[in-house]
Amino acid sequence: MPVKPLAKITIVNFNHVHNLDHLIAIAVIPGLNISSVSTLSGTSHFDQKVLSRVNAIRINAKDVWAEFREKINLFKGRPGNTFLLTFFEGQALNHEKATTFAPNKPKYGAFTMLSHFLPHTAFYDIDLFYTWKGQPLMPHDASFLWKLLQTDTKIYLNVKTHIFPQSEPEAYLDHLYEGKRIYLDGLNSKLKNLG
Repeated sequence: MPVKPLAKITIVNFNHVHNLDHLIAIAVIPGLNISSVSTLSGTSHFDQKVLSRVNAIRINAKDVWAEFREKINLFKGRPGNTFLLTFFEGQALNHEKATTFAPNKPKYGAFTMLSHFLPHTAFYDIDLFYTWKGQPLMPHDASFLWKLLQTDTKIYLNVKTHIFPQSEPEAYLDHLYEGKRIYLDGLNSKLKNLG
């Protein structure tokens, strides 16, 4: 397994290529206590039921500070450890105009709140990169799901560990995403040159 618990609550951030990234995330995380930092607006009825079932932290809650406080305390009181999935960049690339794997500009709200509620805590940052037949599998590909299930598909995971900062969370997250962008651009270029 690429990840293991780092604390009572372990944050796992991914770049958000496709809506199916949640399924990939669950495949690399051991254990049963999994939740996420999510919005319940603009999601399907099924997604809303799943997010409600796992007690997801709703970033569109009426009082987001109270929502974070309540759910963090809930997770701290659970038996065993909780993995909390995040996509600090927010929107999936298949909903954007982007045609490469360069991540979107990060959104700071959830990161700032987690830095406040879990100061000095280690968290995972994982780069997801999908390939099909040795070439990048683009998020807008109409056959994304079909290709994802093929034996010619490989998923690259670059797993890094960071610590929530004491101050300036926005600058910290910008720096983290610049490193993510450089890594993904390099992998994208390397694979395209091999083809």
